[in-house]
Parts: sequence; C-alpha cells; structure tokens
Amino acid sequence: MAVFGSLAMLFFYDFQAGIIAAAVLAPLALVNARFAKQSRRLNRGLNDQIEREVRTLERGSPFAVQRHFRLLSRWKVALSDAQSTTWFLTEAATIVALVFILVDFTAGAAGAVTAGAIYAVIAYTYDYLEGLDDVPHVVNNLVRVRDIRARL
Repeated sequence: MAVFGSLAMLFFYDFQAGIIAAAVLAPLALVNARFAKQSRRLNRGLNDQIEREVRTLERGSPFAVQRHFRLLSRWKVALSDAQSTTWFLTEAATIVALVFILVDFTAGAAGAVTAGAIYAVIAYTYDYLEGLDDVPHVVNNLVRVRDIRARL
C-alpha cells in the first residue's frame, strides 16, 4: 500500500518524478512475471522433494538420505539464485529511476526548489522504491502458496 501512496505523493510534488517512478513498473512487471514462471517450476520441484522426505528417511539408507538432502539444497539454491537475480534487476531499475528523478527534479526547478520539497521527493521516492524491493519475495511466496494449495 505504501508503494501506491508514495507514487501518488510523487505525482503531487512533481508530475515528471511520478511519471519516471511509474515507468519503472513496466519492466519490473516483466521481470517478475518471468520470475513467477521460474518460481513455479522451482517450488514444484522443491515441494516434490519435500514430499519424498518421509519415505526417504523411513528407508534409513544413508546414501538415500544424503542424496535427498543434496537435492533439497539444490532446489533451494536454485530458487534463491532466481530470486536474487530478480531482486538485482529490480534494484538496478530503481537506482536508475532514483537518479533520473533527482536530476529531473533539481535541474527542472532551477533554484525554485525548497529543501523541504527536495527532502519530500527523496523520502517518497525512497519509500516507493523500497516497496518495490519486496515484490520478488511476495511473488515467490504467492507461487509457493498456490503450489501447496494445489497439493492439498
């Protein structure tokens, strides 16, 4: 919710800053849609492996137990890597947006900008971009819950 409130306030303080901030949403939507597909596949594999855990442990074979946990860690690492890549792309896009917003806001006003307005734009931009940082985590959790719900 803070993302939308911060975006609205950016539009209020400086319309172009709002446009720049909103422009970040399109590439982030594409990146997170791609991540959602990866996450779906990786969570399915991880959950399949977790479902095999009881049978594997009941067998008691040290080789089977070791293999199970090795596979489990591979699924988790792959999921973490995909989320990290998505987070990196999100961070890169938000940093570029922040630079553009600051340059546009300070250069466009040519001395008419007050310190309070600059602080407000920076604060709302920070809140907005910080909210976007959580999107990959939220996407992964939604995909995980959907996979678990489908199994039930």
